[in-house]
Amino acid sequence: MKSLITLLAAGALPLAARAGEISNDVLTVAYDPVAAQFSVSAQGKAFVTAGKLDGVFAGAQDKAGVVEDARFGSGRCLAIACENGGEARLVLFPGQPFVFIQRTFTNTSAKEREIRSISPASFTIDLGKPADKLVSMGTGGLLGLDRDPGSYLFLTVADPSNRHGVVTGWLTHDRGDGVVFGSIDRDKRACVRGQIDYGRLRLAAGASTTLETMVVGWFGDARIGQEHFADAMKKQYAIKLRPQVSAF
Repeated sequence: MKSLITLLAAGALPLAARAGEISNDVLTVAYDPVAAQFSVSAQGKAFVTAGKLDGVFAGAQDKAGVVEDARFGSGRCLAIACENGGEARLVLFPGQPFVFIQRTFTNTSAKEREIRSISPASFTIDLGKPADKLVSMGTGGLLGLDRDPGSYLFLTVADPSNRHGVVTGWLTHDRGDGVVFGSIDRDKRACVRGQIDYGRLRLAAGASTTLETMVVGWFGDARIGQEHFADAMKKQYAIKLRPQVSAF
């Protein structure tokens, strides 16, 4: 999200922030600099755990700030320094049921560098059930996580008994194509990994760029969560749909 760049001094907003933590009226995001991991909670319970951000190293400190976005308004941001001089950013906007995950990349070498593929974030999902009791839905179909082939644009992981679920998707597609992979780890936990493929994104020596934006959110009904994801993309790209024509 190109406009999600301006970091200002923290001020009074309808969002809360304290050291290593930001929240809005829907979600709370926490970052642990010792483990270099983040978590996301809804209704007082963490649904994203053991979150890892590309380029973030153990001990990397976060700084809380304010972002101004032309479409989503004023939001809170945790920005964590990366090894190559860039930043990983976790952002919340008022009323938005997603955490926005961004990665800025800096070419610190003396030569041009190519970015072909990068995984900005990966994490485990906690829906209160073993991973083999959950299902994933994406462009590959409705499948168990052990059979998930990956999905373009988005991936939903849900508990079929109550429809509680986590929706992960790529909000922007300005220069790269985003995919989302689901899997089960050796501890039988549900895992999700985002990947953005650029082909050949060239960066001159000393140049910086902002990569595509990934979003994650929890919903009591995962089907409604997918609608919220579509609404966020509609807002991001100022999409105006024609009125739905009734067949009757």
